[in-house]
Amino acid sequence: MAEEKGACEIGINSTVSINVSRRDLVKLGDRIGYLDIRLKHLQKAQADLQRSISEATEEIERLRLQFSQLFGEQISELTGIEDVQADLSIESRERAKTPEQITLAMSDMEREQVRSILDAIKKVMEESQGSAPRAEVLARAKAIGIDEEEFEDILRRLGKSGALVESGGMLRLV
Repeated sequence: MAEEKGACEIGINSTVSINVSRRDLVKLGDRIGYLDIRLKHLQKAQADLQRSISEATEEIERLRLQFSQLFGEQISELTGIEDVQADLSIESRERAKTPEQITLAMSDMEREQVRSILDAIKKVMEESQGSAPRAEVLARAKAIGIDEEEFEDILRRLGKSGALVESGGMLRLV
């Protein structure tokens, strides 16, 4: 067999010797150290990412629970947002004069009832040049087909959102 530079023949009981300089070993050690450091950085990044994902998951579950408590049956159990409707455009908010946080998770009929109650409160406030008596607003709501239970629910939602203040039987929009 012709010998070529760098070629070797290994038999069953053969030993192989490799000549490696000290400088090559130092370089190899440096590379191994560098790779070890990179591996530790990647492990830390992976742990941070997993922690971040678990925190985000917990936050999503917390928000789903809050939405379901606020809006009851309007929130889908599967997606958490299936029935949520938002009326966020500036023109529609001005037209409806309904705060955007109130119109979340409402059917069109409920949204119209809120608009009607808000309009009734505004008209009574203009007529009385101040706060609107609750009894008069309730009478107007009944006249347009909103029963007392729906009226109370709408006032509760408006109060929670900060759009309405009630004091001593008087209503005032903020």
